[in-house]
Amino acid sequence: MTEFTTWMQSNWYALGNPPGHFVFLAAGIWFARKILTTMRASQEQVGALLKLSVYGCDRRAAVAGVP
Repeated sequence: MTEFTTWMQSNWYALGNPPGHFVFLAAGIWFARKILTTMRASQEQVGALLKLSVYGCDRRAAVAGVP
């Protein structure tokens, strides 16, 4: 056996630790992006409902050209 193989067999945890950390980091970033996208969509919906409640249906009909 070579020296590197011997080292790898005795330190397998140290060798596999960085890829494991990278996988958890990538999953965390993916999950955070999904959560933030959902929060942004929710805020846009609340904003649209707030506009509708403040201005009412008359303004929306006037903008669309409906009497």
